[in-house]
Amino acid sequence: MNETDETCFYCYAVYKKLSDALQTAVFNDYDYRLLSSDETTSVADLKSFDKSDPDNKRLYNEKAYKIIIADKAMDLGFYEEKKLKNGRTRKVKSKAVLYQKIIITFSRKMMEYQRFIRNRQIERAKNMLKNLDPETYKKGPNDVTRFIKRNSTTKSGEEVCIVWMNILWLIFPFRQ
Repeated sequence: MNETDETCFYCYAVYKKLSDALQTAVFNDYDYRLLSSDETTSVADLKSFDKSDPDNKRLYNEKAYKIIIADKAMDLGFYEEKKLKNGRTRKVKSKAVLYQKIIITFSRKMMEYQRFIRNRQIERAKNMLKNLDPETYKKGPNDVTRFIKRNSTTKSGEEVCIVWMNILWLIFPFRQ
């Protein structure tokens, strides 16, 4: 997304490439707020309520969000002239602060939907294993065969288990 008023860019990044401090901030259960009322909440509360209760219908349709400030100094690729104490001037790379915010959202409805889709894909992969050899299938990023686990052995005879993992993506808005 690019806004003309306040130049704003959204991009997705893998959480594993974040610093350790940002990773812990992403996965802790603090500072979540409801989107509609801005009340504080936690993901554990949103996962645990009874969705069949009519009083909780609003929470079931609600989304929670958390904003983490992740500003960082970056090299702009430009040079500026600095005057030294002895009177000489020297070209130095200029740095600027890139204002970033990590926005994390959670929706129980979306969580259940994604779990439903994933379980269906796992069932399809199990059915494929019953019929044919898993080595003949290629594992694509959106293919159901990505859930198939392959056991290999080392030269010494130890069994090694290879499992494909899904990657969590986050939204990074960049503001200048």
